[in-house]
Amino acid sequence: MEKTLENHIFSPAHLESINPGSPGDPAWLSELRRRGLDWFREMGFPTRRDEHWRFFKSGDVFKRDYAYEVAPAESIDENALAPYLFPGLDAHQLIFINGRLHEGLSDLKTIPDSLHLASLRESLHEEILPQKLGGLVEVDEHAPLALNTYLMQDGLCLRVPRNMELARPVHVLHLSMGADPVAVFPRNIICLEEGARASVLETYASLDKQAHFSVAATEVYCESGSQLDHYRLQRENESSTHIGWAGVHVNRDAHYESHEVSLGGAKLRRGTQVQLADPGAFCALNGLYLARGEQHMDHQTRVEHQSPDCRTEELYKGILDGKADAVFGGLILVEQDAQRTDALQSNRNLLLSEDAKVTSLPMLEIYADDVKCSHGSTTGQLDERQVFFLRSRGIGETQARAMLTFAFAREILEKMDLEPVRSRLSEELRQRLPY
Repeated sequence: MEKTLENHIFSPAHLESINPGSPGDPAWLSELRRRGLDWFREMGFPTRRDEHWRFFKSGDVFKRDYAYEVAPAESIDENALAPYLFPGLDAHQLIFINGRLHEGLSDLKTIPDSLHLASLRESLHEEILPQKLGGLVEVDEHAPLALNTYLMQDGLCLRVPRNMELARPVHVLHLSMGADPVAVFPRNIICLEEGARASVLETYASLDKQAHFSVAATEVYCESGSQLDHYRLQRENESSTHIGWAGVHVNRDAHYESHEVSLGGAKLRRGTQVQLADPGAFCALNGLYLARGEQHMDHQTRVEHQSPDCRTEELYKGILDGKADAVFGGLILVEQDAQRTDALQSNRNLLLSEDAKVTSLPMLEIYADDVKCSHGSTTGQLDERQVFFLRSRGIGETQARAMLTFAFAREILEKMDLEPVRSRLSEELRQRLPY
């Protein structure tokens, strides 16, 4: 039975009238959009009664009205982009504003002929898209993904050919701006063919203080022997709502490593789902979230071991201050045929105030006999013995607490191979710490 939505833009009648496609869109894309709309009309936005969303504190964000397809100002001050760029990083760069590629600010020079690197809208007739786009998005389980599938605007389309090592990383920057709150629906797809290697950064940010709403989805395909370092950075303003999701398929002997950093948003929900489909597949999920004030951050991960001899390393860390609260839900699923699985999952949280709160739910679901799996969670405050140790050596209390808090986060930052990204995030983290 179709659920009635209270806000205007997401009402069934208004969604039908939006018609997000273009006259030249291929038939398969129109069918994909229609499938997303049908599922969203069936489900409506999630509530606390939905199992997958029971800890997400949406408040009234799904009931607000938002503008869609808002054209940004013709001239944008490049200095406004500086906080979201990485000095010293020589990268191919795509900048999207309100869901549309801004060619004037993007940098797509010196692209090898065999590499496909473009916006999704420019790639709709690439032969890989009908098979890949939408292949990892479970619209029947997550209503916001169904909405993204219908309203998707633009994003990164990357195909790295067989055995190519991409010399320069790719940075895709999604920005929101407007006199009124806007809703944006970025969609990215990354395909690494056999033996390919690449680094990709996704950044989501705001150019003003409006309460924007973004639903972003990324699909990643790592073919045999490929290797992807995937950075997912959320740096929107603290009035916005962000729902982000990544679906990843990893084939034989391929390596996928994710570095997820969440700093912004009044309400944030991010999900990662990885399929280790063939023997030798490996994934590392590294996450860091820093919440303050009354921010709410919800991170959900799911790693499916579908085949023997696969390995997972997962570590998420959170730092919370003020009245902030966070949720971590992580599931490692080991299917019956996935013998000799090696999986480690850990969630650690540091509370800097008495009012901060964390709900941590690491989980293992194992149907194989020959496995090595472990999971764990810790939540606490700074160790006063360590604070005393530093103070006894002449370090002030404020500086001692700042040093220990930064050291807690550094373990995640040091896993990042791109030094300009690691350096910039370290600087931003130091600035955000309350000490």
